[in-house]
Amino acid sequence: MIATGTTKDTIELTENANDVSYLLRFVYPNKFPVSISLDELPSCLLVVQKYDIEGALEIIEEIILLDGSPHRLLSSEPIRTYQLAVQFNLAKTKAAVAPLVAIDQTNFCDLSKLSELSQTYPPMKLVLLPCVH
Repeated sequence: MIATGTTKDTIELTENANDVSYLLRFVYPNKFPVSISLDELPSCLLVVQKYDIEGALEIIEEIILLDGSPHRLLSSEPIRTYQLAVQFNLAKTKAAVAPLVAIDQTNFCDLSKLSELSQTYPPMKLVLLPCVH
């Protein structure tokens, strides 16, 4: 017997079209994303984690570790990448980006350097840094 779908079979997703697009790329074979921009990375990580897409976090981590064009996720914004690596438990990414964050041995927990840090790094990233440790 063949049945057709009805409106009762519709599932509402809270994600936007771009996030669903990334989700589907991990579900369908031969459609994996080749690159992910740093702006899209947090929502992409959230959606594959939310729907527990097997192997997707590992693939995303490999994309990050390639650090290739056009986005250069590791080298362009190492602090933001490190924060995401900690948040999503990306061990390889955390290990790869840690030297880039600590390259000048900056102590982000030293409040006496707050004015210097606020001029170097965008404020929202400084707010999120305590969550990293």
